[in-house]
Amino acid sequence: QDEFGRTVFPDHWPIEWDEDFYVGKIVPVIHYTMGGIAIDPDGHVLAEDGNVTIPGLYAIGEASGGVHGDNRLAGNSLLECTVFGRHVGLTLPVRERDSKPTQVASTIAGPGASAAPASTPPAKAARAISAEELAG
Repeated sequence: QDEFGRTVFPDHWPIEWDEDFYVGKIVPVIHYTMGGIAIDPDGHVLAEDGNVTIPGLYAIGEASGGVHGDNRLAGNSLLECTVFGRHVGLTLPVRERDSKPTQVASTIAGPGASAAPASTPPAKAARAISAEELAG
């Protein structure tokens, strides 16, 4: 038993004892790099000084870190992806409706840069996805 009283390997093995086999202890480990792109609670990407770096640039999920610690361990990644993805997705049209594509493009590419407008605004192109579609 481990330190929590759980049986690490049960007494009933699914193999014959006269066969060759290898045994190894399987335990949870930290298997992701700690850290990530620093974001604020709204998903904005932050510079080292804590200021928003590029208007309209967001990070969520595995790319981000800093809101609940440096990153996540075990099952937090799905929670972070879904919660921050939904939050940013639902509030993005409200936050960015006054932004102009040229503002973001000039921030990235420098003064005088322009961005072609999208043929269909993302808010109008979005649709609900059913659980069946999501499950595949």
